[in-house]
Amino acid sequence: ALKSCYTQDLKETDFEVILVDDGSSDGTNTLIESLARSHNNIHVCRHTVNRGGGAARNTGIKASVGDIIYCLDSDNIFADHSVLPMLRHLEHNKLDGVVFYDRRFFYGSNTKKFHSHINHITNRPIVLSDIFSIADNVLLDNFFFTRAAYLRTAGYPENHGFDTQCFELR
Repeated sequence: ALKSCYTQDLKETDFEVILVDDGSSDGTNTLIESLARSHNNIHVCRHTVNRGGGAARNTGIKASVGDIIYCLDSDNIFADHSVLPMLRHLEHNKLDGVVFYDRRFFYGSNTKKFHSHINHITNRPIVLSDIFSIADNVLLDNFFFTRAAYLRTAGYPENHGFDTQCFELR
């Protein structure tokens, strides 16, 4: 996941990475401290106990300074050179957020075997009814969004056992 952040036609001074250890006990802390030493734009946050995905995302966002946010999970990767066009589109069109058109879900560690999820909505903003439409099947769990949009939503929910559900709707 982290390596894919550095294949995006961006200089390290153009973005920051906030790694959040959500109370792990499996050596994650040692790993992320090592990763942070490898790049000047990586910062580490820690929860002493596991508080869940929503809390981890909120902690990372609060520690960040950028105006555009993306919560990249440890089991996700960016395709090479995919981020910069999305950032330009978001900024040029003054959008609250942008989602990927094509997302690939890999089978285990086999990166040649995958199935795709396609967001069929193009060339128009996604509206609330699209999120509930089975036909459009919009997938919004990970996307670029502005800090201003995040602040208007009151952040990720931290009061349930799910990861990010409800943030997209707000």
